[in-house]
Amino acid sequence: LPLAKAYELLSNPVEFPKFLERIDVVNRINSQTFEYNTKIGNEEFKWTTNLIDNLRNTRFAWITINGNLNQTGTIRFTPLDNGERTRVEFSLDYRTFFGEPSEEVAKFIEESPAQLA
Repeated sequence: LPLAKAYELLSNPVEFPKFLERIDVVNRINSQTFEYNTKIGNEEFKWTTNLIDNLRNTRFAWITINGNLNQTGTIRFTPLDNGERTRVEFSLDYRTFFGEPSEEVAKFIEESPAQLA
């Protein structure tokens, strides 16, 4: 995809459930804040993130501000072939706030990268 199109598609967390199947819903609270919801095993997880970096066509990043699952993420965009194609680097980091994750949460975290391939 061209750089501008790739950035447009991937810089909106509300669209994340379309390509991150383990994220059920993302709601926009305001222009900088998003609420994530998902179910892992029999437990529901909700967390709220704030955008911390949004450099158009270059980088998009967020960090958790509250909730029961800590997620930080960065998406980097590098133009190829004069912007006709785009390399996308997607970095997700999940941590629990309460020590070692359950088996279901550990599996959720471990399998997240495979969704981006």
